[in-house]
Amino acid sequence: MADKDKYYRIVEGMLYNYKTVKAEILNIDLEIEDIKSEYIGCGAMTYEERVAPTNKFNSFVENETISKENRIKYLENKKQGKQRLIDRIDNALDTLTLRELQIVQLRYFDKTSNQNVARRLDLTEQRVCEIKSNTINKLSDIIILNKV
Repeated sequence: MADKDKYYRIVEGMLYNYKTVKAEILNIDLEIEDIKSEYIGCGAMTYEERVAPTNKFNSFVENETISKENRIKYLENKKQGKQRLIDRIDNALDTLTLRELQIVQLRYFDKTSNQNVARRLDLTEQRVCEIKSNTINKLSDIIILNKV
């Protein structure tokens, strides 16, 4: 029973953070665009650029390019992970009835209290809690695939 509570809390956390994660994805895209547009580019050779004893040549432009490419790869990987989470949640939400989806949207995405959700949907607060609980358990079974 403890695992069921754990998964319930995990899914609730995912739903509460849904809009935040979507905003983070968009901000990662903006950060990548900023990085791509900030190249300093070519300049005159300076004395800091030296040939190493191994004949390996390091240039500022090369180092800048490698650094920015690594940063972009890191951000793209981070974005892909967040996008997979959003996709898993969206896929699970597609299985809900209209009433269940309304409760999830009001309760988790809009952060409306159970009492106000009940008022808006013309239900009792107890009924909202029951539907919400069943819905989160249903979503848990779909979203969290590696339950033991």
